Amino acid sequence: MSGHTGWGEESLSRGPTYSARRTENVSGFLYTSIMTREEFEKLIEEEFPNAVPEKYRGLIENVAFLVEDGSTDDLLGLYQGIPATARGDWYGMGATLPDTITLYQKPIEKCAKEDRTSVAQVIRETIWHEVAHHFGFDEDQVERREDERNGNMAP
Repeated sequence: MSGHTGWGEESLSRGPTYSARRTENVSGFLYTSIMTREEFEKLIEEEFPNAVPEKYRGLIENVAFLVEDGSTDDLLGLYQGIPATARGDWYGMGATLPDTITLYQKPIEKCAKEDRTSVAQVIRETIWHEVAHHFGFDEDQVERREDERNGNMAP
């Protein structure tokens, strides 16, 4: 599969770029994946319904989910494209490349290990984060929603 899930084709990036990042910088060291790419992609497919409420799944259009190793310790996911809220009547006319949501396998596995949680949970949270960007939420709005979801209400 050459770094891609079976969910879409590789595309050129356009529009705003948003990313899910770990809040703490992890000291760098050579990290080896704990699962195969196929196992990781299967987890993405399994966790997608757990990450995105059913009423929103049908609203996700023209988005390719990709998997790459990752080049930093803290970048877990990346949304690139035109958010659904910014798509006008012109969207989809002609050859419209899909938006992309890229999940970075090695940083996700490393995050799960360091946080003593499952890779599935980190995948689920990263999918939710990147899909929120697809629906037009900026980083501050996504972080507030994540705090609400996790019960960390700001004063």
